[in-house]
Amino acid sequence: MSLADRIGKKARNLQELENKGFNVPRFVVFSEATLKRVTTNEQLYKTIENGFRSKYGMRLPNKVAVRSSGTTSTPGRMATILNVSTDKDSLVKAFNEVGDSTTSTRLKKYLKAKKVNNFTYSIIVQEMVFG
Repeated sequence: MSLADRIGKKARNLQELENKGFNVPRFVVFSEATLKRVTTNEQLYKTIENGFRSKYGMRLPNKVAVRSSGTTSTPGRMATILNVSTDKDSLVKAFNEVGDSTTSTRLKKYLKAKKVNNFTYSIIVQEMVFG
């Protein structure tokens, strides 16, 4: 299974750009498999915090974008939330909203119409950069 099949195309492209040395705003990716192991909001927040700490040696940025990344292009079918404060309540709420969009009726109808049977996703938490 390729990286894009596990985490989606957007996440894979961000990782490839970062690996090639491009100046990409810092981000962490949470695969669908990882998300299935997270059972509480507290655990989710700690998982996001630990992702930034282990990848970049830093605390959470002040503002982030919470984005979806699917193995199939689904324009406008899954949520993206910008300018999310990284206090626990705001971040968990945004993360869960994006997660909920990955199982929405709107997305399911789109995938059915496109005859997509094996759809997986990830959620990206990415530092907001202004200016």
